[in-house]
Amino acid sequence: MFRDLLRKHPLFVSEYSNLKIQLSSEFRNHRKAYTEGKTEFVTRIMNEYKDVL
Repeated sequence: MFRDLLRKHPLFVSEYSNLKIQLSSEFRNHRKAYTEGKTEFVTRIMNEYKDVL
């Protein structure tokens, strides 16, 4: 579902990429925090746009 949203909304791709860069820099040695940061974004996008697909 998230992949399909990214395909339909190029802006999300940019936001997600920027987030991943920020998180990887901020949590270089803390994989769990990096993953949690991505999870928050993915969950928010899927909840807000689940009816769009």
